[in-house]
Amino acid sequence: RRVLFRTMNTPIFQAGGPARADALRRWVMENPVDAPSVAWGFVAIGKRALPAIEKLYHYPELAPRLAALKAGAKLGDPLVLPDLEEIARDDGNEFQEEAILLLADLPPNPRSLTILRDLLNNQNRTIQIAAFEGLRKNNDPLIHKQIIGLNAKFVLYTVPSDRPMIY
Repeated sequence: RRVLFRTMNTPIFQAGGPARADALRRWVMENPVDAPSVAWGFVAIGKRALPAIEKLYHYPELAPRLAALKAGAKLGDPLVLPDLEEIARDDGNEFQEEAILLLADLPPNPRSLTILRDLLNNQNRTIQIAAFEGLRKNNDPLIHKQIIGLNAKFVLYTVPSDRPMIY
């Protein structure tokens, strides 16, 4: 699915990436409903889009901001970490789960893993599961994997948490 989005948003003519990124930045500010598509447009431009994207990391409207943070995370920009943490820890934020999944997309680092570990103790099961999936995606050493059965028909993962659950 990611390849399809990139392909749909990758222009054939690759020159002028920063100018296109700036045009997308202005577009998403005026048309926040297009934020999910614009995020993939930024990703398709690549790291040359980062200067335009970074201007939206602290944008007051959430949809353009999240599009920029998503693109920044997919492009491996470490500057997204504090903003993603803010959204991921905000229990009232409608984009909390998405921010957690984006934290998992970042290259593994101690801070993002600590955030995900802390979110394992959230009272919301959906948030706990998203945090677990992020840790599993990053092969966190706290997760213990146990294969049950001769042909690996069942895998049991255990991870320390103040709020135990079975998922």
